[in-house]
Amino acid sequence: IFKMKFLHISDLHIGKYVNGYRMLDDQRYMLERIVEIIKEKNPDALLIAGDIYDKSLPSAEAVELFDSFMTEIAGLHGKTGLKTFVISGNHDSPERIGYFNKLIELNGIFTDGVFEGVARKNTVECDGEKVNIFSLPFIRPSFVHKVYPEESAKITDYTTAVRVVLEHSDINADETNILIAHQFVTGSETSGSESSLGTLDNVEPYVFEPFDYVALGHIHGKQIMGKNKNIAYCGSPIKYSKTECRNKKCVIFGELSNGKLNLEEIPVQPLHDMRIIKGTLRELAENPISDTYDDKTDDYVFAELTDENPVTNAFSTLENIYPNIMGLEYVNRKK
Repeated sequence: IFKMKFLHISDLHIGKYVNGYRMLDDQRYMLERIVEIIKEKNPDALLIAGDIYDKSLPSAEAVELFDSFMTEIAGLHGKTGLKTFVISGNHDSPERIGYFNKLIELNGIFTDGVFEGVARKNTVECDGEKVNIFSLPFIRPSFVHKVYPEESAKITDYTTAVRVVLEHSDINADETNILIAHQFVTGSETSGSESSLGTLDNVEPYVFEPFDYVALGHIHGKQIMGKNKNIAYCGSPIKYSKTECRNKKCVIFGELSNGKLNLEEIPVQPLHDMRIIKGTLRELAENPISDTYDDKTDDYVFAELTDENPVTNAFSTLENIYPNIMGLEYVNRKK
């Protein structure tokens, strides 16, 4: 029986700072957890759907961390045959994602940073069957206009832009096809962390009909969409804003077997959780929060004080208990 296994991750945002806190140690811990999941699940392919870095000019430390991760992944290719596919997102520098792409392909790592007019096709073989993995870096309609000026009249929005690109790509709907993309698909909901997302950026799901699975990046919360439930955001593997505090972070492990798709959400335990604590200053100071992660108080917290009047030295008082407090606001102040 034909079976193809894959792990879908995205929106690593390596090098990101949140409210002044450097997240690099949390990101290193997260990548170590992902390597453990890969070793446990032994997928045929690792799909990384964009926003590798948080900036187009990432710091040396951020590049070093991703390089270390990729080196370990390349080692797994030598042992298990794992193939890795990486695309650029809107936060990435496309050229930097594509550095040394011909060289690292020797280690089973395929990068697609710069948009070149089509969804790039790579074929992997599983149990004697071929699976086509297409990669499409983040695009805007203006990118597509430049490549296909003769079709500019029908490229009116993000949906038609993506449709034109896929029409020019080497896709056979009768074969098994996976797409990795970094776009905002209609039906998805933002977690509040994503900037400049809205109806103008929407890509309608129908353009993805030739694909058995669409691995998306761009949205930080896990979402599974489409009439066949085969279009998915895995979300960012760690929390990056107050709006994400209630999200449960995961990566997606999938199996394609004889036309059937099965998806499993695998939780990613953080080094520090991020959450909201709420109560009066006295309540929060006298009853430090507990958590499933060893009753830690060093998680990243946002305090919502219910005191009716501001309290002197509230932040410093809480900081002595919660050293990684990221913010404080009063939610019940008298006017």
